[in-house]
Amino acid sequence: MSMLLKRPNIVEGLFYFEEKDKLSTYVKTSLNAYSTAKEGRPFGIITPFGSYLYAAKAFAASYSQVIDEEYDSVIIIAPIHKMSFYGIALSESDCFSSPLGDLYIDKEANQILHNFNSEFIYPGEKYHLTEHSIEVQLPFISTALSNDVKIVPIIIGESNTKFTILLTRAIKHLMEKTNKKYLVIVTTNLSHEVKHDKAVEVDHTLIEILKTLNADYLAEQLALNQITAYGGGGLITLLRLANTFGLDAINILKYFTSGDISNDKLKVEGYLSAVIYQ
Repeated sequence: MSMLLKRPNIVEGLFYFEEKDKLSTYVKTSLNAYSTAKEGRPFGIITPFGSYLYAAKAFAASYSQVIDEEYDSVIIIAPIHKMSFYGIALSESDCFSSPLGDLYIDKEANQILHNFNSEFIYPGEKYHLTEHSIEVQLPFISTALSNDVKIVPIIIGESNTKFTILLTRAIKHLMEKTNKKYLVIVTTNLSHEVKHDKAVEVDHTLIEILKTLNADYLAEQLALNQITAYGGGGLITLLRLANTFGLDAINILKYFTSGDISNDKLKVEGYLSAVIYQ
């Protein structure tokens, strides 16, 4: 019997509680307290990857949208913090560890994505082992959906036009090739380590661009540093997918900064939750 390859936790006790019962109660309480009005079946959601201490309201606003929905697999598109690389990394693990229960990789989806373009979409476990932005989604996925749902963790090494177009086409191919129900999750923080007022100004510019669903303009403004999103490649990909499938609106659910929680307005992070319905 082959050994199960499990991607270990790297930020439990730092970004979220490591004790199972405490974490479960915290996530459920957040979902109940900060749920948002729902207008349809989500195709994709935008959620942060910050510490639960600051960003829980945004996590809950997004994940409350998928409660009572059924999906076979969840595609999670994340950025890379420790090291940039030229490509799109899939996980080689069998599952991702989480205090609320392991979540297993959709191996079929991985293979289909890799076969679509093996040059740039490839197994890259070393990137997943050091990146926390997917890990922090898992307690909310387990609670809002279940531990039975499969995950497709994806890290974009560079947020360039080539890779966002390629990933869009690969995900479209995946969705059309299988009969599965997919949810797309894009994880990103917005402004980082700037004053609260500046963050609000810049982040609201990004939000207005998101509302247009203009992926190329979003990519341009990110490249010119007119707006900030540490996860911009995922945002661009989500807009491209919306355009591809004829989805014509994005609903902004919640925006705030870490300063709204801590009252420290000198250096803040921006947190956004949003949904695109099918």
